[in-house]
Order: sequence, then C-alpha cells, then structure tokens
Amino acid sequence: MVIGKPNTYTTDESETNVSVDPEALIIVGEPTREQWEAEMAEFTLDQIEAYEGGTAPHFDEVNITMSTTSTSFENTTEPSSTG
Repeated sequence: MVIGKPNTYTTDESETNVSVDPEALIIVGEPTREQWEAEMAEFTLDQIEAYEGGTAPHFDEVNITMSTTSTSFENTTEPSSTG
C-alpha cells in the first residue's frame, strides 16, 4: 500500500492531472487490502451520493478514517529520496 499526498495540476491544454507524492510504503496481506478496498469503495459511494444531493463538504473538511484492526505496520518503509 502506498500512503501519500495527492496533488492536482493543470496542463497547458487545460487538462487536470492527479499525482500522489508517496510518503510511506506498507506491505500488507490480501485480507487487509480487500478490507481497505471495501472501505474506500463505501467512502467513495457516500461522497458521490453527498455530491449529487448537494451536501458534500469541501475536501479539506472530510475526515477519512480507516480500520487498521488487521493491519500490521512493522513492514513500513520510507520512500527513497534518490528518486
């Protein structure tokens, strides 16, 4: 799993691109990955519903919490500063 900060930028052709500046890499097993995917899918669907209903908060106001009950963070490695 890669944890990082999202960035958006607009090209000269007025296209918006999104990138992620990695801050940490975490090696997780399949059950943890599947749990994370399920939580993020639910969060995304909730955000779409809120957006369509006109009640979505500004992104800075959103507090994302993820379950870490089965996650082991012992294998965390910091990204290389050489790349």
